[in-house]
Amino acid sequence: MTLISRLVFSSAFALFLAGFGPLSGTLSDQAVLAQERSQKLEDALHRSHAFAGSGALYSVQLIEKEGFVQVSNYPANPRKRIVDAIAAAKALINYSPSQFTVIAVRYLNLANSRYFVEVMVSARDITSLSVGTATLDDLVKNAQVVDVGPQDSATSILNKYLILAERQMFDSNFWEAEMIVDAGLRTVGSPSGEQSRLTQDMLTLAEGLDARGDFERAEKVLKRVLEVRAQNGRLDDADAERTIDHLTDLYISDKRYGDAQEMLNRLLANPSLSQINNPSAFANNLERLGICHFRNKQYDKALTEFVQVVALKRQQHGDNSPQLAMALEELGDTYRAQGQNSDAQANYKQAHAIYDHAVVSRSRADKMDYSIYYAHVKQLDDKLGARQQ
Repeated sequence: MTLISRLVFSSAFALFLAGFGPLSGTLSDQAVLAQERSQKLEDALHRSHAFAGSGALYSVQLIEKEGFVQVSNYPANPRKRIVDAIAAAKALINYSPSQFTVIAVRYLNLANSRYFVEVMVSARDITSLSVGTATLDDLVKNAQVVDVGPQDSATSILNKYLILAERQMFDSNFWEAEMIVDAGLRTVGSPSGEQSRLTQDMLTLAEGLDARGDFERAEKVLKRVLEVRAQNGRLDDADAERTIDHLTDLYISDKRYGDAQEMLNRLLANPSLSQINNPSAFANNLERLGICHFRNKQYDKALTEFVQVVALKRQQHGDNSPQLAMALEELGDTYRAQGQNSDAQANYKQAHAIYDHAVVSRSRADKMDYSIYYAHVKQLDDKLGARQQ
């Protein structure tokens, strides 16, 4: 039993993520298991005497690694709310120590259940309390609280969750941050309008998870970013580009070339990202697809794509842009992989000349930082030198 609204996939993102496979089991099987889990968790809370004496009614749900406790008919006492939330979290975590990352206790407003106060307690908090590195007063003082009232819009509600997630990321607690962001998105659904803060936070979150080797969760976060942006028709800006780039890199580093190619082909087929409607995004996605085919040793496909990318980059950015130089270098690598060394050398030399121009250019569009320039030309010098020896 919950008032949390579920995120509804739009047709755009349903197409975008089509083919990832059905959920195992039937819906009825899952519903029965969820109900049984909830009952066991509610029993654990009851045995702990959580919310005793308040006359409150409560229900419990397990959503991935988050325990969601919804409380109604609870008196409006700010400190007692937090203390009881900590007690409830402790009871649930002690009942099933490995089950939870975060416990969210939502107190519904007595007059209007659309408004609520939600206290987020992490398993890390309860561990600190148990081993004595934090006191109850410490946890109360530093409690993570979302207070939603009549003045709040969907965007302001989400931002309140993001503030808490940002605090967790600042402390490198990326798993807790992920749970908090997910809770915010479940609460408000897919936000409309400007999503820069959400995207930036989720990219930071994905980078943190990636750096810790948790590629599966990093992938989930990045796909969620694209899901939210696709629902609002926002796959065509710089934030979306960063997200697609990171997800592609994640797939390639894990040698999941098929997944990368499937995603990129869907993006290339998206009308809003077509060569006519968004030539820059189209060229970038085609370039990423070429890189996937190259890494997967599908050199004929990569060659066709890189030839087209070079033409598009030259048309879009001119003859002296670093973007063109990078595409020429990729084309050269593909020629070299196929044994066409003279063609490879010609492309490498063109790329080198563009980099040499870019490092001293006064044009902001063409200018390149020296450290980036040095890395590229060192690589090109090695490739050119290897052929000459």
